[in-house]
Amino acid sequence: MPIRDSTLNCFEQDGRLKSVSYGRQQGLIAGEAVGFMIIEDPAQARKASKPVLARITGLGLAEEPTPRAANATSKGTGLAAACRKALDGGKDKDIRTVFGDLNGENPRALEWSITESCCFKSKDQIRQLWTPANCYGDIGAASGAVLTTIATQGIVRGWLQSPVMIFCSDDHGPCGALVLENASA
Repeated sequence: MPIRDSTLNCFEQDGRLKSVSYGRQQGLIAGEAVGFMIIEDPAQARKASKPVLARITGLGLAEEPTPRAANATSKGTGLAAACRKALDGGKDKDIRTVFGDLNGENPRALEWSITESCCFKSKDQIRQLWTPANCYGDIGAASGAVLTTIATQGIVRGWLQSPVMIFCSDDHGPCGALVLENASA
């Protein structure tokens, strides 16, 4: 999927692009990356003799009505709606780890704070929030694939307890969340 002109224009206005044509050869890098993963029906994977590493047991997609790119204060309703859909069925009490694409920007932290209070019945001191941007930098557009890959490896290798929730949101409004579980669960 190509990057929209509106996305590039937003990055340019924020001074987030590193580009010769914009005169910032040594400027900021937008932080956008590309990633992909294979999601397949478990029966089809087994039929093709491919290992099933994890299962997506909850998925939520939504749109933030006042996204960052609109230069308006977000109420976090889009991300909260996506996370509620992913947690449908009461999985909130089982989630011990959450992976998010938070990158140090205050509006994103506020968005998650609102979402957490809307989606989890209580603040669980055991539940951990992992923000890989602290280690890898802002992954940008590849966040969903990268965070899901890290969580999958954590479950497969035994350093994460299943189920895990992963969430991402975009400057222009799309938000998504999923619940990932051990393949044998």
